[in-house]
Amino acid sequence: MQSQPNSVNPVVAIDDLHKSYADHHVLKGIALRANEGEVVSLIGSSGSGKSTLLRCINLLEIPCSGSLRINGEEVRIRTDRAGNPQVADPAQVARLRTQLSMVFQSFNLWPHRTVLENVIEAPVYVLGEDRKDAIAHAEHLLEKVGLANKRDAFPSFLSGGQQQRVAIARALAMRPQVLLMDEPTSALDPELVGEVLKVIQGIAEEGRTMILVTHEMAFARDVSSKVMFLHQGLVEEEGPPSKCSSTRSASAAGNSSWLRKTASDVSLQSLKTTTSIKGKAMKNLLKVLATGCLFSALASHAVAADKIVFGIALEPYPPFSMKSGNGDWSGFEPELIKALCDRMQAQCPLKEVAWDGLIPALQSSQIDAILNSLSITDEREKVIDFSAPYYQTPAMWVADQSLELVTTPKASRAS
Repeated sequence: MQSQPNSVNPVVAIDDLHKSYADHHVLKGIALRANEGEVVSLIGSSGSGKSTLLRCINLLEIPCSGSLRINGEEVRIRTDRAGNPQVADPAQVARLRTQLSMVFQSFNLWPHRTVLENVIEAPVYVLGEDRKDAIAHAEHLLEKVGLANKRDAFPSFLSGGQQQRVAIARALAMRPQVLLMDEPTSALDPELVGEVLKVIQGIAEEGRTMILVTHEMAFARDVSSKVMFLHQGLVEEEGPPSKCSSTRSASAAGNSSWLRKTASDVSLQSLKTTTSIKGKAMKNLLKVLATGCLFSALASHAVAADKIVFGIALEPYPPFSMKSGNGDWSGFEPELIKALCDRMQAQCPLKEVAWDGLIPALQSSQIDAILNSLSITDEREKVIDFSAPYYQTPAMWVADQSLELVTTPKASRAS
């Protein structure tokens, strides 16, 4: 756990913040306080407004209404003739931005500059630091993130984890009062996630104020002063990380599931000629997770299928699922779907749905055998639903109440 905040004065204070794009209302009256030394983690499903809120804090997006204060200074926003929000004082925004640094999902390093040049660019040209001083500070930061030996390398020669660590060093080079992080591990291969989380945890332990968007629940619990759960543009839950209870109660093979404890309210119909399974609304899934509620599990009958329709996220979300230019799916989620379907000797077409595709379950022994041959990490777990005690149907758990997918089963066969 990081050090306790040493001030009750909020470095970032937000009240009744709204943000819309045309008629799409993304943020619906958000309130947030980040005191000096606090780590505030924003969690919630994709599309809940987490990244938009972070971008509003850094004024990469201009709020439509509400109050945003940085170190007690309120950002002045005006409305143009067309009714669009605009910055009233660009000089104020430029000044306030020097107190904030942001780490993006996709690194955003200058590809034509070396690691060292990436880190010193803003301190030299924005803050006006002496180049020698900026280089000395950059070398110290690169050593802190474990990349001192990469100072002269170009980003294309670095792994994703190394590039993100450079991005963190670049953000710290501005000596920000608040560090904003937008899912800093989401674009990384699973084996690289740990090295980035270790760096972030070290920064948090130094007492730096951070606002972090993450799906890494165990990490959020360990590093945060406060966790906020967003759903559909609203803060539905807020509290200490102790409310973010662990769902990592593993099975015999050590494989847990984000959704394993949420099954009690799901209506499971018997498989006859066709089967459909509806999940509860996604707003309840992560809310249950965030507040640590544990539900009992359901079981069902073993059935085989000759065709299963799987859902894949509409938005590309590496490394889970991506749709290439020629329409082919790639990434981890389709890889796992294929492994499961091969085991069941079933055809598995992929279909776009509104939420991450969740995986149908097999017998636990079959699942364990597949998982042992694949790289399963905490970050990847959230798109895999092997709901305890491992649903033994090849049916799709649909996370959105408005969706319904159907499987066509073959005759039942022995487990």
